[in-house]
Amino acid sequence: MLKAIHIGLNDLAVSSKEKGFWLNLIVLPMIFILLIGYVSQAPAESSVAIRLDVIDYDNSTQSAELYALLGDFNERLRLCPADDACGLEADATLDEATALERVKAGQSHAMLVIPAGYGRAIEAGETVDLIYRSNVNALEPDYLVTGIQSVIGQISGANIAGNVAVLVYPEGGEAFRQAVVGRASDTWRGQGAIVQYHETLSSADTSQGVGMGFRQSVPGIGTMYVMFTVLTGAVMLVQDRKHGILQRLAVQPVTRGQIIGGKMLSKFLMGMVQFGVVFVIGAFFGVTKLTNILPLTLVMMAFTVCMSAIAFLLATVVKTDQQASGIMLFASLTLAPLGGAWWPLEVVPPVMQTIGMLTPVGWAMRGFQEILYYQGGVLDVLTPVAVLLGAGVVIFGLAVMRFKYE
Repeated sequence: MLKAIHIGLNDLAVSSKEKGFWLNLIVLPMIFILLIGYVSQAPAESSVAIRLDVIDYDNSTQSAELYALLGDFNERLRLCPADDACGLEADATLDEATALERVKAGQSHAMLVIPAGYGRAIEAGETVDLIYRSNVNALEPDYLVTGIQSVIGQISGANIAGNVAVLVYPEGGEAFRQAVVGRASDTWRGQGAIVQYHETLSSADTSQGVGMGFRQSVPGIGTMYVMFTVLTGAVMLVQDRKHGILQRLAVQPVTRGQIIGGKMLSKFLMGMVQFGVVFVIGAFFGVTKLTNILPLTLVMMAFTVCMSAIAFLLATVVKTDQQASGIMLFASLTLAPLGGAWWPLEVVPPVMQTIGMLTPVGWAMRGFQEILYYQGGVLDVLTPVAVLLGAGVVIFGLAVMRFKYE
C-alpha cells in the first residue's frame, strides 16, 4: 500500500510541473462553469410580462367578459392597450395593423382579434372565428392559445347551458336563461381539484440564478473536466512504457497492482482536487452547502475511482500515446453529453436516457442531481455510488490482468 502511495505522489509531483497543468485543472473549468451557468439560467418567471394585444370589434358584454377572464388567466398576462405595461404611448391607439407589427417586432407575444357579431354568435350557440397571430411556430405548443381556448370554452359552455335550459323550460324566458348562464359561469370559475406543490428551490436560490443554470453547470462541467483529467492517465501510462519507466519499475519489489494503483492514485487525487475547486465555486451560487458535502464527496470519489480504472484499462489496449490521446478525447466528448453533463437527461428521448445510464457520467449526474435538486442525503446516493465503485473494481481487475511492462 505504501509503495502505491509513493508512486502516486511522485507522479502527482511530476504532473504538477507540466506546462498548462493548473490551467486545465482549475482555470478552464471555472470559466466554463461561469459561462454556461449564466447563459443557461432562466429569468425569474414573476418578472416576465406576457403581452397580448386585443382588438375588439364587437364591444359587447360577451367580449368584455372574454377580456376579463383572459386577465384572470395568468397574473403575468398584460392585455393591451388597457394595461400600463403594454409599451404604448399615452395617446397611442392600437389597431390591427399596429398590433401585427408589434407581434412581428417581438414587442407583444401575440394578438387576438374579436370580430363583430361575437357576442350574438355566443348567445345563439353559433360558431364564431377569432383571429390569433403570434411568432410561435404553428407546429409547436402555445400555452397562450390553450388559455384563450379554455376561456372561450367556459363562455360558450355557460351560454349553451342557458340555451338548453330555455328549451327545457321555455316559460322561464330570457331572465331564466341569463340566470342559468350566470350560475354556470360561477360554477366554472369555482375551484375544482387543487394540486398542492412545493418548490424544491428557495426564493434565495432562484434569485441567484441557480436552477437549470449553476445546478447543471457546476456538476456537469466538473464531471466532464475530471473525466478529461483522469483519462490522461492512459496517455501517461503508455508514455511511461515507451520511455522505459515501467521496465525499471519491473525490477523493483512492486507488484502490477501496486504500479497501477499508484498511477490511479495520482489521477484520483487530481480529479478530487478538480471536483473540490468546482464545488467551491458552486458554494458562491448556493449550489454547495454544508449539509450536502458528505454525499457530494461520496459521488465524487466513486466517479473518480471508476474513471481512473477506465483510464488504465485503456492504457492496456492502445499501443501508442497518440492512440490513447485520440480515444481519451473522443470518449470524453461522447460520454459527457450522453450522460447528462451538458444538459439534463430528462430533456432527451427515453432511449437516450437509457443509453445515458450505461455511462459513468450518467450515474454520477444522477447522484449529483439527487443531492442538488432534491436535497438528497447519503442514503439517496448509495445506488449511484455502488454502481460506480462496482464498475471501478471490475475494470481495475481487468486492467491488472491485461497489464504488461513492455
